[in-house]
Amino acid sequence: MRDGFIKVAAITAPLKVGDLRFNSEQSIQLLSYCGRENVDLALFSELSLTASTCGELFRDDFFVRESLKALKEVIESSKESDTVAAIGLPLAFNGKLFNCSVVFQKGEVLAIVPKSDLSNTHRKYFSRPNDTVQFVKLFDSNVAFGTNILFQSSFINEFNFSVTIGEHIFKESYEAAILLNPKASYMKIGLLKEQQELNRVVSKTASLAIVSSGASLGESTTDRVYCNQNMIVENGKIIALGEDPYEGALISEVDVKLLMSERVRKQNNKTKNSEAHKVYFSHRLRETTLTREIRKYPFVPSEKGALEERSLEILKLQSLALAKRINHVGSKKVVLGVSGGLDSTLALIVAVMAFDYLNLDRKGIVSVTMPCFGTTKRTYENAIKLSSLLGVTLKEIDISESVRAHFKDINHDEKITDTVYENAQARRRTHILMDIGNQIGGFVIGTGDLSEIALGWATFNGDHMSMYSVNSSIPKTLINHLIRYYATHLSVSKELPEVLEDIISTPVSPELLPTDIGQATEKIIGPYVLHDFFIYNMLRLSYSPQKIVRLAKTAFDGEFSEKEIIGYLRIFIKRFFANQFKRSVFADGVQVGSVSLSPRGEFSLASDTSSALWLEELDKLEGN
Repeated sequence: MRDGFIKVAAITAPLKVGDLRFNSEQSIQLLSYCGRENVDLALFSELSLTASTCGELFRDDFFVRESLKALKEVIESSKESDTVAAIGLPLAFNGKLFNCSVVFQKGEVLAIVPKSDLSNTHRKYFSRPNDTVQFVKLFDSNVAFGTNILFQSSFINEFNFSVTIGEHIFKESYEAAILLNPKASYMKIGLLKEQQELNRVVSKTASLAIVSSGASLGESTTDRVYCNQNMIVENGKIIALGEDPYEGALISEVDVKLLMSERVRKQNNKTKNSEAHKVYFSHRLRETTLTREIRKYPFVPSEKGALEERSLEILKLQSLALAKRINHVGSKKVVLGVSGGLDSTLALIVAVMAFDYLNLDRKGIVSVTMPCFGTTKRTYENAIKLSSLLGVTLKEIDISESVRAHFKDINHDEKITDTVYENAQARRRTHILMDIGNQIGGFVIGTGDLSEIALGWATFNGDHMSMYSVNSSIPKTLINHLIRYYATHLSVSKELPEVLEDIISTPVSPELLPTDIGQATEKIIGPYVLHDFFIYNMLRLSYSPQKIVRLAKTAFDGEFSEKEIIGYLRIFIKRFFANQFKRSVFADGVQVGSVSLSPRGEFSLASDTSSALWLEELDKLEGN
């Protein structure tokens, strides 16, 4: 099934008002092109065979009869194609004329959908259809005629669509995964943005894909300008947008499995299945190359303005949540370990913003740096500078001797730099932070991020534990953007941005091994850019390993090989399932995004859940 991706096309064919031969020839050419591109579902714009501005020609019986001949030519041209298509023209039944979209495939008409929401311009020529589905005769065949028709694939349960002509696309619910929306709107100032926003809202609310095909420049300009944007929208996101004015076939892929999964997740599929008349179609399952953008950084908005807006929103949510916790606890002091790395820097910034919001003295924030065997000069100095420039209370506690004393207590050789060696340092730091919290009458702020929590990259009852975790739903690939936003927009210090930029450029490391050995996190567990990609697609979208690998190959083409992607995904899956026990006893933490692994939130998983099913699929992929 190509992992649920259905290739769709929004077509606006060049046309001439009333020139049926020209219009049909253009339609046939574009339909043939869609066939060569393996398009599964193609939509032509409203009244695309005649033009929507024919006016009194719609009353001309000769013109309406001739448009039927043009329709027949287009339909017959599709005999060798699997593409399901919908094309617009006027059709007369029982003494009434209707603005229709005819759905056809392989030279046969599947059904006819008339327009029910008539504009003032068209109301004088076309009739509004009855609400019930009827059968009418077209080309010696009886076909369904009505607005409540669901076109359903015989082979793929998730692949179904409906047709709504014109601007009125609001409904209580949509049973179909894809809504075809042909229209021939004339242009007004601001209308394009309105149409984009409308489609986004309806698509997101109904977990729906919308394929919208607009008018051609060939429409009459007697009183109005007809030029429009074609667009393909999926679950609230525009995945393809034609330039205005647009003519041609706008092609992309919509993920119908994702849409059905979203409906199950939101439990909003309150459709009246029995009311829709189903028309079935079949087509070959063909492999296709993905043309839609697959984002490397799914947690990071790609537009600069959106990124800045999102960064401010996240920082506010984090700091307001912490402020609420401070008020609830009744303390005016907090403590956190500051290492000079990304996570603790973000946590300290959030603490500063929370204290500023509450009009509390920043000296109530106790920043503790605890150098030990693996601490580098760069991170140590950045931790000192950062705390000083932010005006918080700084404590420096070298834990080297206390860790050595602990090694002596448990009879561990310091020369053996194993898990004991690493975790003893992490637990000692947490021990100190907890005790300082008691000393000052405050509480410990956790610094661990979503990526580390998903991978279990934290020492159990060490940095894994705190009294409130402000970064728990922030992925690693987003943190540097949040810090940079604070540096460029919220910082009042001239020196602070330079320190923050150096922190951002410092390689990620837990610094638990001696400096002569070094410890780069991403060399051990793999690139965070991939792990965050895995988190979003596996945990947010519930994609299978096979689908994740396919998407990653597209997104990271030229950066990571398929073998590398599978290898790092294997690491992620193993660590994710093996470390659920850590997440089951994780501290409270604010959720700011679409993924949270809190056991008290949307995410629930038994600590002894097996990863075998996911790993078996990776084995199959490696065997191909």
